Amino acid sequence: MHEKLPAALLWDMDGTAVDTETYWVEAEQDMAAQFGATWSQAQALQLIGNGLLESARTFKAATGIDLPASEVVDWWISAVRQRVVTEGAPWRPGARELMQLAARHGIKQALVTSSYAVLAHEVAQQAGVFSVIVSGDQVSQLKPAPEGYLTACDLLGVEPSQCVAFEDSPAGVRAAVAAGTRAVAVPFMVDLPRLPQLSWVDSLGQVDIPVLARLAAGEVIDLTK
Repeated sequence: MHEKLPAALLWDMDGTAVDTETYWVEAEQDMAAQFGATWSQAQALQLIGNGLLESARTFKAATGIDLPASEVVDWWISAVRQRVVTEGAPWRPGARELMQLAARHGIKQALVTSSYAVLAHEVAQQAGVFSVIVSGDQVSQLKPAPEGYLTACDLLGVEPSQCVAFEDSPAGVRAAVAAGTRAVAVPFMVDLPRLPQLSWVDSLGQVDIPVLARLAAGEVIDLTK
């Protein structure tokens, strides 16, 4: 008898599916430098998982750059998207393989990101597995609110409890848990909260069919070393 698998995998993008967090940091630092300001790695890490407009307002306050927050966001997205287009999506370890494994087993997949559609669609096109994309410019409440995940589940026609969500940011794991998904933390650049409903892996390469079945059954697992 086959083990029951998740109805869908829900993927955060930056830092979880793809290693674009470093692209964002460099885009922020390049912009600051062009305006004669400085922006440290530590400051940049504080923005991970936040909405882009919120991040831009924080960046403006710290650097004194006198541009509308929306223009700051457009600058960043243009820089990051250009790198994804020219260099290819920098997949996190095990991400591409897990996407393909899930696709072979008929598991639906969605991209749920606080980034904007223009970048999300570029990454999704290179992945070739996502039937649904929910981006930050499509929702009224960003992570840690659950709206993005709930929207993805609605569009996929599945219940959140039937889905496994992968996240690397504090706001992201809170959103995935709040939505009622089987949330999995994949730590990368920042520390994550130890929520009781949250499963943990060191790498997406640890996630195989038996692990997906355990998650689908409601087990909370910890595969971190």
